[in-house]
Amino acid sequence: MTDFEADLERFLAQYDLPQLTAESRDGWVRFVRLYSKVVEDIPVFALEAVRQRGPVAATKPIEHIASVTVHLDDAKGTIKEAGFEDFLYRMRWVIEGRDGKFGEISVYNSFTLREPEVE
Repeated sequence: MTDFEADLERFLAQYDLPQLTAESRDGWVRFVRLYSKVVEDIPVFALEAVRQRGPVAATKPIEHIASVTVHLDDAKGTIKEAGFEDFLYRMRWVIEGRDGKFGEISVYNSFTLREPEVE
């Protein structure tokens, strides 16, 4: 995800678009949630032809993964404490191995909806 974030920052700068943190310090976390909603439930397949071209070829090939599917689970409510209101969500990465077995990795994240008012 670090490379994705850096590539997106470069793209935004190249076209004189505001950075994700221009409006909110946790802009990247907000973007990841929205992006996850777009690609949610759509498997990404690790195909041999895709791995052999472009900048991906410079990384270690994906040998054991057949596909990855992202699922997004929003918390039922927000957390309100000390004037802050935070929104929580979980990204579940369901990974299918080339051997037909499945595994899952969960990533929990949050961003601030409301901060205390400064007097």
